[in-house]
Amino acid sequence: MEFKSAVTRGGNIVLPEIITVTEQEVTWKKRNKILISSDSISIPITSISSVEIDTNIVGTTIKIKSNGQGEILGSNFTASDAKEIKRLINQFQIKGKQSKNDKEYITGNKELELKQFEQDKYYDIERIPLIEFSQDTNESISELNKLTGLYRDSLREGEEKKSEAYLVKINEGLRFIMTSGLTEQQSRLVDLLKSDLHNLTIKNYLFKGLSVSLNNDERFKTILYFIWRNKWWTLFIVSLIYVVIRNFLDQN
Repeated sequence: MEFKSAVTRGGNIVLPEIITVTEQEVTWKKRNKILISSDSISIPITSISSVEIDTNIVGTTIKIKSNGQGEILGSNFTASDAKEIKRLINQFQIKGKQSKNDKEYITGNKELELKQFEQDKYYDIERIPLIEFSQDTNESISELNKLTGLYRDSLREGEEKKSEAYLVKINEGLRFIMTSGLTEQQSRLVDLLKSDLHNLTIKNYLFKGLSVSLNNDERFKTILYFIWRNKWWTLFIVSLIYVVIRNFLDQN
């Protein structure tokens, strides 16, 4: 499937960036300025290590990293296209693993199906509530750290519903492990986890961040993060206020 950078998101109408996703590879292509040839990068699906999405008011940037096969950086895509690119890559990677397993196992393997289900539930919003915490406190803390990383990724990618689902599950896990006796080291790990959640709240939410801020410095940071996340709207509003004031002063 082919995706083009959007003109409405700042993309070049003459020299658009194109990302093509197939079951075998992902290709980024852009015609160079002399319009005769194109620059391109291709990464095999099996070599892709991560897909990161960064959305702002102008457009969405997608970064595709690999294991020794280079890196693709696509700019000015719509958020929906970027998410679809990531979804297809994940889908083809899973399909590739399943095909490999089918070759290794002639008959159906229930253990593999269960393993795939366990992996999918971390990313499928409908399955996140199915995540269970181990009775082993160390394993539960490790699980909470993994969920916190996924929570951070979903916030960065603007997936509000998924981030809320992760946060609900994280809070559930924290309540669960606090009912058991924690060692000094486990208490420190839990405190670090809570600190990460606290900082993520301050960086990504205005009113919720202000409500959990412990002092004026954190409140100031919360407001600055909000302004930075909405910098284009802030610039527009400031410019509008400036024009209104200048018109008022000129009339007087």
